[in-house]
Amino acid sequence: MDFINENALFIDTYGTILCIILLIINVFLGIWAYRNKNKIVKWSLIFALLIWTFSIGTFLFLVHSPFKPVVKSLAKVQHNIGKPISNFTFKNVSTGSINSISDYEGNVILLNFWGTYCGPCIEEFPDLKKIEATYPNSVSVIALSDEKEERILKFLKRVEGPSIVGHFANEKWLELENFRPLTIVLDKKGVVQHYIFGKKDYNHFKTAIEPYLN
Repeated sequence: MDFINENALFIDTYGTILCIILLIINVFLGIWAYRNKNKIVKWSLIFALLIWTFSIGTFLFLVHSPFKPVVKSLAKVQHNIGKPISNFTFKNVSTGSINSISDYEGNVILLNFWGTYCGPCIEEFPDLKKIEATYPNSVSVIALSDEKEERILKFLKRVEGPSIVGHFANEKWLELENFRPLTIVLDKKGVVQHYIFGKKDYNHFKTAIEPYLN
């Protein structure tokens, strides 16, 4: 999963073509191995090629079936690194106000996508709140969920979230499906610099934002 996380854009763009090329090469290597007169070498090569072909086939199945949505989602995020974020609005469920991401430019932004159904997301909340406390004037933590506002508000009565918790409609540039948590790091100009997929702790978030604080 870490490999897919780090290389989603490459996999989405070139993964299938690369695997097909490798499979074709495997066929020719298999023919060559079968014609080898040394039986030990021949069957050793054939066995190794079968394992390698099975591995490639399994990879193709995973990225085109169960992992396809997460590959597509992360590829879109990676495609936007180094670009200004697509400005969108969200509703602050605590205040009822409508805000946009651009309202927080001037601060480093941790844009955290979470869900009430996501255990690892909730486990991150104390660490995100600690980031807020450490950098009260230079970092904005914005926790967004696409669930119904009533559900989010009811949940926040039981679990304390970051200062800014909002409801948003799923954005086309992101298309997260149900993959949470995902945290996007924006610099002070609103440019996407980094993303964090999966549950992380305070030190990981701290390391991720520090290059953009000055």
